[in-house]
Amino acid sequence: MKVKKTIATVIYHVFIAGLGLIMIYPVLWMISGSLKNNPEILSGSLSLIPPEWRWENFATGWRGFGHVTFTTYFKNSLIIPIVAPLERCLVPQLLLTRLQDVSIGDVS
Repeated sequence: MKVKKTIATVIYHVFIAGLGLIMIYPVLWMISGSLKNNPEILSGSLSLIPPEWRWENFATGWRGFGHVTFTTYFKNSLIIPIVAPLERCLVPQLLLTRLQDVSIGDVS
C-alpha cells in the first residue's frame, strides 16, 4: 500500500513539474527573444540562450517607433486606472443628485 502511494506521489509530482515547464517555456522564450536580433529570432531556432545578449533592444523598444515612445503608452495605461474609478463614482453621484432635484421640484 505504501509503495502504491509513493509511486502515485512521484507520478503526480513529475506530471505537475512537466506542466510547469510547459507553462514557463513561453515566458522564457519571450525573455530570450527580447535579447536577440531579428535574424536570430526569425531563424526558427527554439534555443533559449541567445549567442549574444543584446541589452540595447530594451533601449530601442523604449524609444518606440513612429515618433511615439513607450512613455506615451505607459502614461496612457496609467490614465485608465485613475479616470475609470472616478467616472464610476462621480457619474452616478451626479445622476442621483439630478434625480433628487427633479423629484423635489415635482413635490412643491
